[in-house]
Amino acid sequence: GKESLVRIILHTSFAAVLGAGGTIVLIYYSRKAKRNSIRLMKSYQKLGVNWDYKEVQKYVEDAYFIIQEAWRRYDTSYAAGYLSEELETEWNAKLQWMQIRNEEIVQKRVRLLSAVPVGVHDEAGEDKDQIWYLIHGKMLGYYRDRDTKRHIRGDLQDKAFFEYWLFVRRNGRWVLHQIRQRNEMDIQEFLE
Repeated sequence: GKESLVRIILHTSFAAVLGAGGTIVLIYYSRKAKRNSIRLMKSYQKLGVNWDYKEVQKYVEDAYFIIQEAWRRYDTSYAAGYLSEELETEWNAKLQWMQIRNEEIVQKRVRLLSAVPVGVHDEAGEDKDQIWYLIHGKMLGYYRDRDTKRHIRGDLQDKAFFEYWLFVRRNGRWVLHQIRQRNEMDIQEFLE
């Protein structure tokens, strides 16, 4: 009766606090990592032209929307200048597999809430330079059957998410090389 209702409310509240706590910790450490990354980018900029924080930041923000649009269109060539050749090949294979399974992507209300540099690495030359960004986005995104339009998987409501995006230097420009989910990495790795 009344005790089980109280227990359910407390359990749900505790779970919500834990979930929010993980996000609070992530944001706290991402701010520390951002400060370190910007400081390093400024020192690297003295050695090469590819580390201007404001330019890279604008590029990453633009890339986010172009890359999301490429997914929505099923056309990686739309974002070809923003993807490494390896990632473009991998995504083309995924898109072909989705076509075989008769799936389509639905993306609406795509938003970028923040893009924070959390890890940078510079070596002689440009081919090993890399920047990890913590992407905080929000969208309605799910998969459905192309013919019946029936929902297959994914959320049917707008959902916020965090992902780690790795940009590498190729042919004189930054390109996205890898995306890792929030649970696949630890933000504290970038603070060591």
